[in-house]
Amino acid sequence: MTTSSISIIIPAYNEAECIGPLVGQLQVLYPQAEIIVIDDGSADDTAAIAGRSGAIVFRHPYNIGNGAAVKAASGLPPAKS
Repeated sequence: MTTSSISIIIPAYNEAECIGPLVGQLQVLYPQAEIIVIDDGSADDTAAIAGRSGAIVFRHPYNIGNGAAVKAASGLPPAKS
């Protein structure tokens, strides 16, 4: 993991087909950023694919909704500069 002053937070629910390419594109566009995926209780491989793609993954045990997932991300420690 790299030290960064930018965090990109992506709430995701059952996005296994899309999350890998998205994380990869973001790494190309923003190589200095830390990419965080909040897996909102997905029933598919969203969390595993996001992790393999290089994202930091936090996982909810069940779906709590997009707004709550984003709000949960606000409690994460800030990116380091």
